Amino acid sequence: MNNNKKLRHIEFWSGGKMNRPLFGFSLGSYFPAKRYLGAEKLLVDGLHVTPEMIIVEDFLDDYERMYKETIDVEQDLTLVASPYTGIPWMEAILGCEIIGGQSSFIAEPMHLSWEQIGDITFDPDNLWVKKYMEFIEKLIILSKGRFPIGQPILRGVSDMMSCLRGHEQFAIDYILYPDESIVLQSKLTKFYIQFIKYQQEWLNEFSGGTGFGFYSLWTPDKAIWFQEDACALLSPKLYAKYLRKANEEISRVYPFNLIHLHPASLFALDEILTIEELKVIQINKDVGGPTIEELIPYFIKVVEKGKRLLVWGDLSLDEVKLICRKVPMKGVCLHIVAEDTNIAINISIFINKYRNSDNNMYNCI
Repeated sequence: MNNNKKLRHIEFWSGGKMNRPLFGFSLGSYFPAKRYLGAEKLLVDGLHVTPEMIIVEDFLDDYERMYKETIDVEQDLTLVASPYTGIPWMEAILGCEIIGGQSSFIAEPMHLSWEQIGDITFDPDNLWVKKYMEFIEKLIILSKGRFPIGQPILRGVSDMMSCLRGHEQFAIDYILYPDESIVLQSKLTKFYIQFIKYQQEWLNEFSGGTGFGFYSLWTPDKAIWFQEDACALLSPKLYAKYLRKANEEISRVYPFNLIHLHPASLFALDEILTIEELKVIQINKDVGGPTIEELIPYFIKVVEKGKRLLVWGDLSLDEVKLICRKVPMKGVCLHIVAEDTNIAINISIFINKYRNSDNNMYNCI
């Protein structure tokens, strides 16, 4: 990563005033699983996917293309390569059936009883873990120090609880079986942390740090990120009483961390913002809404609470302008999905020319 890009990232992490947002692009489909030509044979409706069906070598050209795109279209972000992001890795490792579709994969919930769940222990010899680590090993070789390696989308504790107990049942469990739910949540939190630490043992520093895979955001030290999509089924009180504890524990693992949120989970934002160790709140612009205009108050709240904000989605040039105009430029990053290279170039030109009128000196981390 060149010095200018690194300085931009340091400015983002400082949380001080920025003259423009940190930004970068993912080129291609809005659906991440479809951006990899190596996955074409797997993205088939109803296909039961097993580890041996995933050929890592089929994906290596995709990573080369993605790295080249970060150079060809001027931007701040650099590729943080990670195991193929389409697979629900954590659910697969726990034993869920992985089913292909035209644009993504799903993990079939197992609807296990409490007795059937039993102990949950991390096993490096699990076939899905071994396939994941095969990606890590071959990406390290492919990189040759040109880009860092990080973790892909790995879901979160609520998503794993949902896959074990059932999508609706996991939420009901917090009400009907709070003791059992707390025990399961604790087991899965530990399991998640063990898995990430196991991966980190294999990774080398890149430009003095590491990074968030999928978002291609460089970090000055070790990093962990997670999501809680299934928490959309909870109430604010249930999140605060139970799931917040898991998010707090994960956020303490490494100095740099991020939580991914869909708009459906923003009911929990106020509580999430109270997690002192949590550095970055990532909010999606989802297909079907809400609009960026409707999300602006949430963006502002994140920034005003002193957290870093990362907005991900197929942002138009007008939407980028709206964010720049209305959101305080303090620790703001835009990861823009652009199906057309010309769209990316036009946004890049605008952001590089944009200057926030309230541009103070940056703080150092």
